[in-house]
Amino acid sequence: TQSTWDELRDNILPQLGVRLEDTDDGGTVVKLVDKEVLAREKAEAERAKEKKLAEKEAARLKQVELEEKRDVERRIPPTELFRRELDKYSKFDDRGIPTHDSSGTPISNKQSKKLLKVYEQQCKNHNDYLQRMKAAGETMNGST
Repeated sequence: TQSTWDELRDNILPQLGVRLEDTDDGGTVVKLVDKEVLAREKAEAERAKEKKLAEKEAARLKQVELEEKRDVERRIPPTELFRRELDKYSKFDDRGIPTHDSSGTPISNKQSKKLLKVYEQQCKNHNDYLQRMKAAGETMNGST
């Protein structure tokens, strides 16, 4: 809520054509200004404030959407990560890492190393996801 002084400065005095401005030395200057100019300035300030809030909310929603997308990817167990890509790979080792491409040709050592890195990153991401879900479940169970 606004204090009485804020109400006076922001709403009442501008309707009378009076602007209060703070000075660098801590004082206040009283200026007489056209009421319409003050009304326009106030409307512009409100629009700028609303725009800033809307941009902030849009950024927050975008971040939430990004996190949800990441969670969808993190949910995939590492052993299933590549098995969904049967158009690229035809055989897999016991961890689910591809050993042969879709035409049956063995994966090169260079490609195997890249796939192993992706697999290890997915292990980390999936474990982080499971920990977060476990913590969220404990929080929910503890609050009921």
